[in-house]
Amino acid sequence: MGRGLSGGTRGDALSLRADTVVQGDSGPGIYLTEMPRCCLGAFKRAVAAPGDDGPGGVVCGECRGEWRVVSSLDKLVAARFPVAVEEPEMKQKKAPKRRMG
Repeated sequence: MGRGLSGGTRGDALSLRADTVVQGDSGPGIYLTEMPRCCLGAFKRAVAAPGDDGPGGVVCGECRGEWRVVSSLDKLVAARFPVAVEEPEMKQKKAPKRRMG
């Protein structure tokens, strides 16, 4: 099986599909594996414990980066965030394998 995103600052075992695409305020869409570490932690916490983030968005408490999900096949992510229908503009990079961990 492929690899996904797991781990975290407190040893949580949440594993997300690495092919989920997020988009910042003005940049192109990126895969979760390309997110800054602090933002990835904020994203994983938002998926694990849905709260008062805006619909479809996560704000990192450390760097104040704002992210929205634009594409995901991950059931946990899709249950938490409405996914945009349009194709995001992407950096030129191959898609990561399905899961890490």
